[in-house]
Amino acid sequence: MPEPNKPVLEGLAVGGLVAVLETSYSGLVGAWTPPNPDDLEGEIPNIELSGLLGHGSMGAVYRARQTQLERDVAVKILRPDLSENPEFVERFRREARSAANLRHPNIITIHDFGASPSGVLYIVMEQVEGADLAALISESRLPLDSALQIATAVCEALQHAHEAGLVHRDLKPSNILIGTDEQVVLSDFGIVT
Repeated sequence: MPEPNKPVLEGLAVGGLVAVLETSYSGLVGAWTPPNPDDLEGEIPNIELSGLLGHGSMGAVYRARQTQLERDVAVKILRPDLSENPEFVERFRREARSAANLRHPNIITIHDFGASPSGVLYIVMEQVEGADLAALISESRLPLDSALQIATAVCEALQHAHEAGLVHRDLKPSNILIGTDEQVVLSDFGIVT
């Protein structure tokens, strides 16, 4: 157990970490409101958006239907004002390519990637019915057996990614999806290296 008033992560160069984060996210100034699904109608081929699932500093994720294949999917878009920034465009492309090349039951499946005629960058991916781990933790304490099952599944996903030469770099409860069938899925490979 750490001593009171002693940093838990001794030796971590916090100033350096903050500088890296400030440099990496310097283009993310100010809050933004994701577009309404109706405003994106017709932007993504063969996709009908039905609702916003969530959003963060770089993009938004929508509940959708892939009409030609008649399956439910999730669609992530890059924040429109970041579509002009080559660094963020490359990160978004890297996320799509990296996750698309990983085949594992505990890693989100990527179905498509592209840019609409108006420049909206999107990723079409598996839709996981359920909640993210952050939401589950905020609702109640997880039973030990559930926590161990989730941790094991995440470790297996990370091991698979590492064997493919990829480091996730954004492991946090909101990027761990828990399906209604208790399937654990690691998502958001946006800052993978």
